[in-house]
Amino acid sequence: LLQRALRAVNADIVGRLADLGYAQVRPSHWAVFAGLEPGGSRVVDLANRAQMTRQGMSVLVKEREQFGYVTVGPDPLDGRAARVRLTKKGEAFCHQAARVVTTVEIEWRDLLGQRAWPPCARALHTLADHTHQ
Repeated sequence: LLQRALRAVNADIVGRLADLGYAQVRPSHWAVFAGLEPGGSRVVDLANRAQMTRQGMSVLVKEREQFGYVTVGPDPLDGRAARVRLTKKGEAFCHQAARVVTTVEIEWRDLLGQRAWPPCARALHTLADHTHQ
């Protein structure tokens, strides 16, 4: 049931972002954007946050870099590491994505209604907070 809901919300968000001109961003790329800190992040830190390998994250970062969403450069704190930073295009995408996610959540809340939404939201928070990570 949760998997079906996740697929539905992802498809809805991906479709809306495509309509806004971001057709090349897939749910797998969200791990790059979600893990980035304001001053940028190292690939290994992004991978750890996403619970994936550094190599896998490197592929996702390279794909986002090729489309101009992020830049990769030397880490000023560790010359051996690379730091991933959002570009202006990446920042614009993140703002649009946040708006889309908020809109979808409001629509789902309206669909469930004022009586059903609060217990559903509490249940989802409980599941998220108590899931082994």
